[in-house]
Amino acid sequence: IGQVLCCYAFSIIFYFNLDKIAYVLYPNIDNALFLIQIFYGITDDIIDLISKSKIIVDHLHVPLQAGCDETLKRMNRKYNCEQYYEKLSKIRRLIPDIVFTTDVIVGFPGESEEEFEKTYEFIKKVGYTQLHVFPYSMRKGTPAARMVQVDEKIKHERVNRLIALSHELNENYAKSQIGKTLSVLFEKEDHGYYVGHGDNYLLIKVQSDEQLIGQLKNVIIDSYDEMLIGRVV
Repeated sequence: IGQVLCCYAFSIIFYFNLDKIAYVLYPNIDNALFLIQIFYGITDDIIDLISKSKIIVDHLHVPLQAGCDETLKRMNRKYNCEQYYEKLSKIRRLIPDIVFTTDVIVGFPGESEEEFEKTYEFIKKVGYTQLHVFPYSMRKGTPAARMVQVDEKIKHERVNRLIALSHELNENYAKSQIGKTLSVLFEKEDHGYYVGHGDNYLLIKVQSDEQLIGQLKNVIIDSYDEMLIGRVV
């Protein structure tokens, strides 16, 4: 289950009643995971909710867009890198097992090589487990359309660099989970394996004589081969 929490007028009511809403929509919530996706304004109340909730997994998708203050300013984002990093650091102090994924826009108008390198290094500093990388696409009539555009070839090269970095970050984190026991919600069967997402949002596959689709099981992680491989406890 995924939910985007944006800055709507009713959002504060939604925050405080998130658990109750989930139970109403999904009476068997004990057998489901709840993925919460947050854009702006991660409040102390939200952090407290995630740390105490039994149905929200320790994963947050927190869009970055760019890891360079100059780029963020041109994007008209209402935060800077220091504020963003401090917020995620605070969450990690309270929820040590939390994992973060993010969105990044590459080649926003005016993005220099230096600005891109700042974004690249900032991403490594945060230590996400996965990146969703998007090349900037010009929209007529927008302020960005009147800015100096980044060459498409350069944009493509930068996208590929971030995709490669995402694979590296994801693999490194996945391998750190070998030997641990994770809670996995199985979603499909593929080539003799049952496949699902763990409570850290990693894909995990197991072999089993039992039908596992739709089941929440504890899995011991044994190895990694493009995704984690384990066995049901």
